[in-house]
Amino acid sequence: MGIFNKTMFEPANDQEFQQFKQSQFLYDDSFKTERTIYKIAFIIVNIFCIASLVLFYRLRNSYIIRQRNFILTFLGGIAIYVNIIIGFIPQICEAPCMLSAISANIINPFVDLIFLTRTLRVVLNYYYNIYKVSSISKNRLNYNDRYSLKRNNWNNKSDSFEPNRYLPKIYKRINMILSLIVIVPMIIVISATIIIYITRDIDCSFTKFEDTLKAMKKGYTDKNNENVSLFYVVIVFSLIYMIVTLALSILLVFVKDANKYGVKFECFSVFILIFIGNFINMPIQKEMGDLKKSDKIPSRIFLKIFDVAKGGKMLFVIVSIYMMFATTTLPVIHYYNSKRRKNRYFQDPMCSIQYFYKVLNNPSLFNELKNIAIKEFSVENILFYENYTKLQKIVYRYELEQKRKNDLESDRTVSPNNFESYYQQQTNNYPYNFSKKENLVDPNKPLPNEILPFYLSFYYMFIDYSGPAVVNISGYTFNNIFKNLQTHPTVGIFDEAKNEVIENMYQSIYPILIRDNKKYIANTIH
Repeated sequence: MGIFNKTMFEPANDQEFQQFKQSQFLYDDSFKTERTIYKIAFIIVNIFCIASLVLFYRLRNSYIIRQRNFILTFLGGIAIYVNIIIGFIPQICEAPCMLSAISANIINPFVDLIFLTRTLRVVLNYYYNIYKVSSISKNRLNYNDRYSLKRNNWNNKSDSFEPNRYLPKIYKRINMILSLIVIVPMIIVISATIIIYITRDIDCSFTKFEDTLKAMKKGYTDKNNENVSLFYVVIVFSLIYMIVTLALSILLVFVKDANKYGVKFECFSVFILIFIGNFINMPIQKEMGDLKKSDKIPSRIFLKIFDVAKGGKMLFVIVSIYMMFATTTLPVIHYYNSKRRKNRYFQDPMCSIQYFYKVLNNPSLFNELKNIAIKEFSVENILFYENYTKLQKIVYRYELEQKRKNDLESDRTVSPNNFESYYQQQTNNYPYNFSKKENLVDPNKPLPNEILPFYLSFYYMFIDYSGPAVVNISGYTFNNIFKNLQTHPTVGIFDEAKNEVIENMYQSIYPILIRDNKKYIANTIH
């Protein structure tokens, strides 16, 4: 009987319905080919999932993986893998009823919540990076007389510059929100599952192994069987989850992604599949749930869909497989594609680090890099470089003033009281270009006391672990900066950090700029 035959949409007769209730997937010859397909698919899926997780773990220190939050994504990947395995087991061998209940009520919601958290993180971090740019840009490097290395008063930094007080709190709140989104619903679904299991007469254990598909049919069709009530939790969760994902999808529309198949694509595509899976599964659950309330026999097409989808469970196994691909495999593919592009353009002068310095010193291209950094959640690197150049301009301006003072043998001095005006002057009137050697000041020169507060402000903004825009530098570089600030601060104390930040930008956001704006770069830099 073809699936598109008109009779398929008619109610099944009593004989067909009884045959449907008694059929066993693991033992009926009519399912023999399907069982073989599942066994082959199980092997392939295992290889695919393990390979994806291993490669994802090996690349955990790469920029592409760190952008997606390695711990959160890897934890989600492991949960997805476990969910997939549990989904396949009943199609290969007998399994206890409780295994299906744990998969549906606990593991599946946990996977969905992890993914929901990752998506919300994308939205929050996108707007947080935009706010970070505007907040730090409006609050120039500042200082307060209470900062004094000689007095070892490093911790007394309140009221010194506003971003350092407020931005870290925002980031902590984001992490708290993301944690609560997983923890609170999981406590609710676990508690609800336990309460239903205790209060209802449910015959569902860890020790009784049976054909899962037949047991599901019995749970839906036997009016004295209460097992189906154990799965009410996942039904309610799915309804709420669909509403939340729909709202989050609207917010995700306004997030800009630098890559066509980047994080935004991952979130959107999975949301669509989850929505489709729930849209198909909900009528299945409703129709089967009505069997206990009436003697109406479902249509043949519905019984066929129930058998193929294994009561709706395999729909979410398919979604889980795609989630594994989108969250772990796709970033790995991005990494190797990016590496391949770098090797292809290795001989291109535009791809050299020297050319990248020219891009950094071009205002128009620098703004393009900043826009990319916002989309890639790495705006702290751009802000670091932008404020580092201001520090160097301050030093350069200070040296000019000191030289002028010495040449004219003037009594004019540069003190903290009048040096505030220099900050504005150097930003607007004294262009500074790192490519011009005559602008460079000896990096080993001791840092003048008049400039030291600006360096401290920079440290607490970009280097200190609790800073609002802390950059990713090596522990060795951080320790050197920390030590030298306390003992012998020099003009070039942040130079090593600057080199690492530039290298990070060169490896991460510059390839995106070249990919999307190669002709524009060539026309801009002559």
